[in-house]
Amino acid sequence: FILLCFLVTRSLSSSTLASSSAASDVYKRQIADRKSRQMLHRARKMNPDAVVVAAGCYVQAKEKEIQVDDCIDIVLGNNKKQNLIEALEEYERTHNADCNVTENEKNAKNQENDRKAEIKMEEIGKTKEYENLHLTKPGDHTRAYIKVQDGCNQFCTYCIIPYARGRVRSRSMEDVLDEVRTLADNGYKEVVLTGIHLSSYGIDFDKEYHLLELIRAVHEIDGIERIRLGSLEPGIITEEFAEGIAKLPKMCPHFHLSLQSGCDATLKRMNRRYTSSEYAEKCELLRKYFPNPALTTDVIVGFPGETEEEFKESYDFVDSIDFYETHIFFFFKHKTAYEVGVRLVGSEMCIRDRSDPWRCSRRPCSPSACKRHGTAFPFWSGSRRSRWH
Repeated sequence: FILLCFLVTRSLSSSTLASSSAASDVYKRQIADRKSRQMLHRARKMNPDAVVVAAGCYVQAKEKEIQVDDCIDIVLGNNKKQNLIEALEEYERTHNADCNVTENEKNAKNQENDRKAEIKMEEIGKTKEYENLHLTKPGDHTRAYIKVQDGCNQFCTYCIIPYARGRVRSRSMEDVLDEVRTLADNGYKEVVLTGIHLSSYGIDFDKEYHLLELIRAVHEIDGIERIRLGSLEPGIITEEFAEGIAKLPKMCPHFHLSLQSGCDATLKRMNRRYTSSEYAEKCELLRKYFPNPALTTDVIVGFPGETEEEFKESYDFVDSIDFYETHIFFFFKHKTAYEVGVRLVGSEMCIRDRSDPWRCSRRPCSPSACKRHGTAFPFWSGSRRSRWH
């Protein structure tokens, strides 16, 4: 989840917009939801006369809670963020009509309406349109992140993304290329193609995958010198895909392949659509076409029903792949999590205890890993490099 705060000055006296947008880290949703609420209430406290707008995944997933939160003036669901200016103008017109009303009448009206927010929301699971938002000058000096796809059709049992983001919606290829050309003209040398489920790019066009086609098209744009990819699903890594991107000189050899668990039983409960052996094959396929690719991944610790044996199996599998970096997440229970017929593993303390082998194992990389990652000598790390979330 990402929290964004914008300060805008309009004809409304001292108006402030606080936008709470949730975008990505599904594992930390409970923490991010709390931070989103705190951000919104902080904006109201900082300026009681502010126009407070809540937007994005948080409001989409928590629609009923948002409706009764009296610190919010405008609610924008996913696929409605592009209507932000229109929503503010409409709010301004409505509230400017009250300028000649006395303070007592205004207070009485506010109490009568119980300060209800203006809600602009749609049933995200049924929308098929991609919300087209263009980028011309990102914050970075030379790197730009280009979102090419939204939504997900996978319905992994730990993930709320399909409910908050809806189904797969891909941006038209020509629109992506237009934005990349604009960024190249503005001096940007590197683009990162991202999406909620990047591997599904184009599947909503004609039920075929078009990510490789898009990468090749971006590669042809003058001025762009480096291309990176966001998180990928193992299924996208085929012989054709790996060989195709390996032939592109601008392609950076860093691939983030989501794993979540190295145990087949856990993967099945997660509704992941591959086995650990299939995942290992995808890693070897990338190493076949790239001499020293940096492979990174995500792992969830303490998923419901995970036994000590399953945890050990997952740990050993991760250790065997020689990842460059591993992002490790504690499992967080939420309403759409897989809870039928299984129980949470012990307690939060138990989950954190299981993470200790990754956290505390202090040993050098194997010689093969050092060679793969271009390191001349062994370096100390917990299972290569580990980041904790």
